Amino acid sequence: MLARTMTAKQRLWLGHVRAADESNGSIADYTETYELRLKTLYQWKSKLVKLAVQPRC
Repeated sequence: MLARTMTAKQRLWLGHVRAADESNGSIADYTETYELRLKTLYQWKSKLVKLAVQPRC
């Protein structure tokens, strides 16, 4: 899926998923810093993998 065909919400969460994966701390620390729910981040990561915009890690 190309970025231009993604919804704004999908792009927002893709940014969070990628930033969390690249952060120096844990993913839990990232979600706490940005006041996100850890479960929600993992749910979006799973959705984005299924859409083939996020590699499986």
